[in-house]
Amino acid sequence: MKRNKKKGFTLVELIAVIAILAILAAVIVPKVSSYTTQATTSAKKANASSILNAVEVYNAQAATAISSTTTLKQILGTAESGNITLENVGSADDDLKETIQRVINANKGIGETDTLATLSGYIN
Repeated sequence: MKRNKKKGFTLVELIAVIAILAILAAVIVPKVSSYTTQATTSAKKANASSILNAVEVYNAQAATAISSTTTLKQILGTAESGNITLENVGSADDDLKETIQRVINANKGIGETDTLATLSGYIN
C-alpha cells in the first residue's frame, strides 16, 4: 500500500526560522539606525558649511560684514525686530538668502533662530 505523506513544515521548523529572523533583526536594526543618525549629522554639517560659505562670500563683497551673533531669521528679514538689510553686492546677497531658505526648507536640524556662531559650532 502507498502511504500518503503530507508535505509542509512542522511547527518546530517554523518556530526555528522565526527565531533566527528575530536574532538577525536584533543585530541589524541598531547598526542601520546608527547610519541614519550619522547621515543626519553629516547633512547638518554640510548645510551649516554651505550657509557659512555664502556668508563669507557676502562679507568679502559687502562694505558691512554680517556678525556671528546674527540669526538666519534676521538675514532673511523675517524677524520681528533686528532685521539686517543686505547690501546689493552682485549675486552674493541673493545667493545668501537662497542658500539659507533652501537649508531651512530641508529641515535637517537648522532653523531660523540659529546664529552664525551656532552654525560654526555644528561644523567643529
